[in-house]
Amino acid sequence: MDVENARLRIERESSLLREAIERTDRAACLAQYLEAGNKLIDGIDTAAMELSLTLLQTTEMMNYDLESAAIRKFGFTNASFHLAFVVALSQTIEGAKLPTVTNMSRATVSNITKTLEKNGIVRKEPHPTDGRGMMLSITPEGFSKVIRAWSAVNKRERKWAEALTPVERERLIKLLRKLSSRDDRQIKRRG
Repeated sequence: MDVENARLRIERESSLLREAIERTDRAACLAQYLEAGNKLIDGIDTAAMELSLTLLQTTEMMNYDLESAAIRKFGFTNASFHLAFVVALSQTIEGAKLPTVTNMSRATVSNITKTLEKNGIVRKEPHPTDGRGMMLSITPEGFSKVIRAWSAVNKRERKWAEALTPVERERLIKLLRKLSSRDDRQIKRRG
């Protein structure tokens, strides 16, 4: 289907999506996305699309809830809490390892680290054997703040987990681990 015809078709049929958005009906929005995909893209894998969109939507909802209800109260963002959490649990870590461990870009790690250092959460020191490298360690104040934030986060996590039975939680965790542990060069290659 050519792009112009697809655009015109979407314009005609977008009223259902606008209504779902107006009602903030996530399920109806997802159904409209899937239906649009079926109509506009030959051979679309709507099951893969639904998996991806549902995971993204749920992750965003959960991240927003954890950050707004717990993490911000301690002066963190989701990303800065995650980085400080990793440093706190390791006590000292090579800065170069943080992008891999946190799944953040080097630039993001660098910017967050500067803020955490400025706020007295972490301390940067030269690497003992690599003149170009840095070591990050948690400060006593930073450790205390991370532990308090972690406790608040876990209270919110429990609220989310209560929606599932213990068996459902275990099954979901196994499935998510399977997805996140893929060592597929095609998946990891970006661009």
